[in-house]
Amino acid sequence: MSADKSEPLSGYLDKKGKIGIYTKKWATLQGSEFRLFRDDTLNAKELTLNVQETTKIQMESIDSCKFSIETEGSTEPLYFRAPSTESLLQWIHALRSCTYTHQSLTIESFKVLSVLGRGNYGKVMLAEKIDSGELFAIKSVHKKRLALAGKVHTMLSERNTLINASNPFIVKLFYAFQNATKFYLVLEYVPGGEMFNYMSTNGAVPLEDARIYAAEIVTALHFLHQNDIIYRDLKPENILLAQDGHIKLTDFGFAKDLSQSEVTKTFCGTNEYLAPEVISRVNYGPAVDWWTLGILLYEMLFQTTPFFHQNTSRMFTRILMDPVVFPKGADPDVCSLITGLLQKRDRKRYAYEDIIKHPFFNGIDWDKVLTKSYVPSYKPPIKSKKDVSNFDQEFTAEPAMDSVGSVAPTPIQRIADFSYVASLACPPQIN
Repeated sequence: MSADKSEPLSGYLDKKGKIGIYTKKWATLQGSEFRLFRDDTLNAKELTLNVQETTKIQMESIDSCKFSIETEGSTEPLYFRAPSTESLLQWIHALRSCTYTHQSLTIESFKVLSVLGRGNYGKVMLAEKIDSGELFAIKSVHKKRLALAGKVHTMLSERNTLINASNPFIVKLFYAFQNATKFYLVLEYVPGGEMFNYMSTNGAVPLEDARIYAAEIVTALHFLHQNDIIYRDLKPENILLAQDGHIKLTDFGFAKDLSQSEVTKTFCGTNEYLAPEVISRVNYGPAVDWWTLGILLYEMLFQTTPFFHQNTSRMFTRILMDPVVFPKGADPDVCSLITGLLQKRDRKRYAYEDIIKHPFFNGIDWDKVLTKSYVPSYKPPIKSKKDVSNFDQEFTAEPAMDSVGSVAPTPIQRIADFSYVASLACPPQIN
């Protein structure tokens, strides 16, 4: 990954003096040259420094709007305070872009702290960026395994989807890079772990929390559908819980871009969550995501999926033929919503407008959902910013390292234009 030189940037910053007092200065960044002036007349220049690969740009915290610049050989960093969070992130991104001008990001740019999860083609690791101390979740995927399974396109699809997925309930992609054996996606670290682990430990989700989770998922899915993307893999394992208790969708390997075609017929997803049209191998569209929402809501509240059977063939028959059966005493609005979501024929199934107007969501202001104004009662216990106790011990007990990969077929050893750096590459801070 190489970033171009920073675009010109200027504005007022407070600079910390020797006795700790902040004084307002006018700052400019042109190319890789950072300058400080007494004011915006530019008449009295007080400082000039060149931002290089070795320059360290550190953010103290997003709330304080403070950051520091430390050049190689300097005795101490220079400390600054931006006037707003937006300004802080602009300066951090612009300054760090200068450090990437001649530098490629690799897995050696990170210190692996723990394994968080594992799949057929790779694993997810908690890692610390060595030059900044920031924490990320890195998804590393073996190219050779993907190639043998004919699934290289899934990694490219996930990358492309996440680049454009600017939504509070979708995990953020900060960087993407590759080597001859692996693809790497550097993602926002969500420390509360999977919804699956929460449900396994705590049992059924309280009704009010389920309402909030469902509203946030509806918001995320609607955002994807508006951008011609179907998710196709909603399940508890792919829902992460953030420090504040809100959800984040992750794992977009099955996401499908429908911008060139309104339907697809690929057989993919998780068996218990497959919609009838997927099992029947007919064309399908965004309605499959609303089916999976119905399955998920049922599982959150009743601790099982509605059509489960140990025999996959029989389970598929149930999905295609059987009505939904609810436990005695189930909330009528819950039953009504899930029944509408689990209509066998996709044209009769609830869509976005039906869902947001349903009595189950009475009292929900959907604009407030977007601003996270509704807070679930459960907040994941997090002991420190590097705490991984909310993830499965089966994975966190593994050696904290990136494994050696087998050499991939020559055509995919270097995929053009895979590398990426987010425009505001600063992850949220974990307390």
